Amino acid sequence: MKQIVLTVLIIFNVSFIFSQEIKAETIYQKCVYNSLSDKGALLKKYTKEFENVLIKSNVLKDSTSKAYFELFKALGTNKWKNFNYNYSYIDSINKTASYKTVLGNSDCKEVMRNFKDFKKSKFFKMRTISVKECKTMEELLKKMSFFLEEEDFELDFYKYRTLLFLEDLIDFNAIENSIIDTNKVIYKTNQHSNYLLLVKNQPYNITIRLRENVKLESNPTISFIGNCLGDTTLSTIDKAKTTFVLEYIINETGIVLSCSLTNYGERVTLTNSQIECILNQAMNSSFNLSGVPEDINQFYLTVKKRYKFN
Repeated sequence: MKQIVLTVLIIFNVSFIFSQEIKAETIYQKCVYNSLSDKGALLKKYTKEFENVLIKSNVLKDSTSKAYFELFKALGTNKWKNFNYNYSYIDSINKTASYKTVLGNSDCKEVMRNFKDFKKSKFFKMRTISVKECKTMEELLKKMSFFLEEEDFELDFYKYRTLLFLEDLIDFNAIENSIIDTNKVIYKTNQHSNYLLLVKNQPYNITIRLRENVKLESNPTISFIGNCLGDTTLSTIDKAKTTFVLEYIINETGIVLSCSLTNYGERVTLTNSQIECILNQAMNSSFNLSGVPEDINQFYLTVKKRYKFN
């Protein structure tokens, strides 16, 4: 009888400690859902879509917390470099909630920080690591994984971060020449690869702070893509099978340093003049930034925009 009571007490205590450690994360995620007009319904829908893509692509074993934990640990190694899938999670969730709303909602972060046991949370401990110790994203994720357990990934909070970290890794390391393959065609300005390297080599603790704090006060339109293509080319495009994504690299003043145009899906044949028109128009754009941390004087940011064919 004593042994049974002792076992029950141990289980209760472990469960209580775990619930206290993840309470702050639960408060944050609930706040994010409540901040959305649909209470997170579309966010959950797009997350499920991405999850299914990753399962079919053998990136994620299944939808269990164990599979998410294994994926998270893989992101701290070189295993993720073998991952291949065709889906943009960030583009999808930006249809209903911005990337920053999910990862770094300032109002919800304040609610979480005001929680009395916030400094006991795993999230607080991991934030300390990211700011003070890590220079690369892989190093950050590896150190973070030491604080996490399989049960943590039952929370949407950690599932979202796993998927967004995966997208970040793919973006930060997609340093490639202009190529043509079965999935995409990339056109870029002369120095784009060099600027991508600068983005990649930027300390990750700076990059994550920028992503959480910097806001784009101006949002230049990319309607010029349609003007550059012209009616003849537009009439030949299968809108359901073709996606254009324009990527800007900007500096701390909002000036565009380089850009690229990626044609995903069905390939569209473009003339040199059409390509030059699009890239030149993009280079003439500029962004107004706010929320830049005062202690960061020089930095690089990537901004991606998806062109919608009407």
